[in-house]
Amino acid sequence: MGNLRNKLDDDEWRALENSSNDNKVTRLEIINHADNNRPTGRLLTLYKELGDFNRVELDYQDYGRTLKIFLL
Repeated sequence: MGNLRNKLDDDEWRALENSSNDNKVTRLEIINHADNNRPTGRLLTLYKELGDFNRVELDYQDYGRTLKIFLL
């Protein structure tokens, strides 16, 4: 996916940051396409409609080197 911040202009980035309060995410998927010894493909799928989570929060830490995903 790369660095999302570099792919968006300032207005798009601000809109994305402000939209996190709306929390429109209803499905979270984690997919491994990396060349490593872990299973490839979809590793995890969670659905809001099934009660797997109520909301998702993203937090970039370590100067953008770490993305943390919090399911609440």
